[in-house]
Amino acid sequence: MIIDRVYIISVDLDQDFIQSVNDRLSKLQTPISKTQKKFITIGSNKGDKILEVLTDLRKYPNWNLKNSETKFWNREITPGEVGCITSHMNMWSEFHQSETNVGLFLEQDFFPEFESTNWSVFNEIKGYDWDIILLGRHQLEEDIETNLNYFIQPGYSYQAHAYLLSKKGADKLIKYYFKILSKNLIPTDEFLPATFAKHPREDIERMYSIKHMNALALRVDMISQSDWEGTGRSRTAPK
Repeated sequence: MIIDRVYIISVDLDQDFIQSVNDRLSKLQTPISKTQKKFITIGSNKGDKILEVLTDLRKYPNWNLKNSETKFWNREITPGEVGCITSHMNMWSEFHQSETNVGLFLEQDFFPEFESTNWSVFNEIKGYDWDIILLGRHQLEEDIETNLNYFIQPGYSYQAHAYLLSKKGADKLIKYYFKILSKNLIPTDEFLPATFAKHPREDIERMYSIKHMNALALRVDMISQSDWEGTGRSRTAPK
């Protein structure tokens, strides 16, 4: 597999951060196309301030389920979550317009899971009809088995810090989901799985009842995340 574009969401765009990303990409041995830039940084949007500038974007008004036992659902959507989902949307839009075939999408706190990364496992899905491949995740619901050795069809899962999109996958996100998402912004970790798996929240499942995205996930994570909410260091969690 050749990756045509690498996108990084980050609030930090200084030279130290760029060097850190280069070091981590080198450790990943990322097979980037020689005709493309090393990577493209997408500055993370400034939370709710982006809604003041882009008035066509709105948070989902019914997100807070006050009696829910799930801590991510019984609170309002945070400014950090707004900044995160709109930054991912910016990446998808740029990739959609780029006329390239495969994009790698990373959040700033990604890190390689192993000392040596074996990209040859992707040879197994040559010719496979995929739209998105999760390279690391926190599985929450049951997966669907495949006849593949290295990949599985993911159930509802959290974490969107590392995934591949095909050109067709980006086109589907824009065509089928952008309109409703723009008027009902929800966290990235909730939106992406809703496009390929049954969402446990009935309201979100109704919103995204048709699963257009053909998803795969690695059976063994290739890329992890250091600052997700489960670690207590999340940048999108409530303050």
